[in-house]
Amino acid sequence: MKKRTQAAGSIVLAALLIIPLALIITAVVLPSKYAQSYYAELGEMYGKLKTSSGKKIVIVGNSNVAFGVYSDYLELMLSESGEDYTVCNFGLYGTIGTKVMLDLSENYISEGDIVLFCPEPYPQTMSLYYSGSEMWRALDTKLSMASELDKKSVSSLVGNFAGYVAEKYSLAHSEGEMASGVYAKKAFDDNCDMTKAERIYNQFAEGYDVNNKISLGENLLNDDFTAYVNSYYKKVKKAGAKMYFSLCPVNRLSINNTDEEIDKFCASAVEKFGFPMLGNPHNYVLDHEWFYDSNFHLNYSGMYVRTIQLYKDLIITEFNKIPKSYSLPEKPVRDEVEITEGDDSDLACFTYEYIDDREGYRITGLSAEGASRTELVIPTKYESVPIIGYDVSTFQNATHLAKLTVQENIPILYDNSFTGCSSLRQIILKQTNPNKIATGYGVLEGTADCYFYVDRSGYVAFCGHYTWGHLAKHIKPLD
Repeated sequence: MKKRTQAAGSIVLAALLIIPLALIITAVVLPSKYAQSYYAELGEMYGKLKTSSGKKIVIVGNSNVAFGVYSDYLELMLSESGEDYTVCNFGLYGTIGTKVMLDLSENYISEGDIVLFCPEPYPQTMSLYYSGSEMWRALDTKLSMASELDKKSVSSLVGNFAGYVAEKYSLAHSEGEMASGVYAKKAFDDNCDMTKAERIYNQFAEGYDVNNKISLGENLLNDDFTAYVNSYYKKVKKAGAKMYFSLCPVNRLSINNTDEEIDKFCASAVEKFGFPMLGNPHNYVLDHEWFYDSNFHLNYSGMYVRTIQLYKDLIITEFNKIPKSYSLPEKPVRDEVEITEGDDSDLACFTYEYIDDREGYRITGLSAEGASRTELVIPTKYESVPIIGYDVSTFQNATHLAKLTVQENIPILYDNSFTGCSSLRQIILKQTNPNKIATGYGVLEGTADCYFYVDRSGYVAFCGHYTWGHLAKHIKPLD
């Protein structure tokens, strides 16, 4: 499949000899804030997979696995049906790449194991994308994982080493924890299940992440990726294990496909991957109430829904048995929008649309006064009713705008929100917890030299966040 490096961390360290000794010493001596974040959990997942004895069900994929599979519960249900397996969650890192999850797991699949392959149907995760800079964050607490990487991946690590050290130095000298809530290491229990962080409701005003709509098409399945997955499957098969493709949970509101198109995509995936489908993919297209902070991340109740469905599919497909009946939880529905107190001095600078009693108002655009202003603060209330968001076109082409303050009532910043804002240099975020405001990778598209500014107490958390971390170079602490 690939020419793998043989010595654990030694190959990386040897390669780093070409880098000035001062950088290496700095990297080793500095305390690790990454140990507080979800990056550190990769080492735990890797360790559990390596040391688990007996038959295993290994669920390989991206963060949909961490957010969506309760391994203890799946083990219990299987046991009650007479099947004893250790369940190994092995998915969390779409930001590093699906390739890494395959590379780290392939040597630890044994005879009698079952591998469920659950990549997120998104261009980045359905490709050989790999981020050396993100991988350093995971290796920071378990360098031995480098032994599983191929030469190209190690080369990327070397190329990203100086940036990693600079980032680590900056974070080590900043106040606050790197992660909280679901993106903290402490969100996971001893079985690598995300059971220790509260995630009750869908976090999106629209019920889904509009920045990342899902389109299932055959163009997602490029030849390089499918060939790599097939090589992995050949090794799994040679080890005496079985492998299935399982559609990961998808928010029904976010998907642009008909049932027929979903069937066509899954049939194409099965044909190209060379191994069968587990269950009916339509059972994994779920109502928005089961999701949390992405179109693939389930909340705690949704975690049970997906785990029970996996149990049913395994019992029927793999073991040819009738599954036992397990009750689903109630859908968690948020009754009303919380009222946020804040600065409403710029109310006259915007136009508004009333949605309904539960959601309140949405900003639809700038008034004549707002269009002429260089600084704006997004208000929290209009006529004493909460403002829950803005239309993506609200600020586009606002050429005078130089500074925008986003208050805590705004739960998401849309991609292309600031296209044409040629003067925009500062976006002040009042949120100190990055889990409270979502964004997309293209939020700064169409701007020039624009930065997000956050309170110093939240700076480290934003830089280490699952989504915001991609924008770390464009985030600065407020003085």
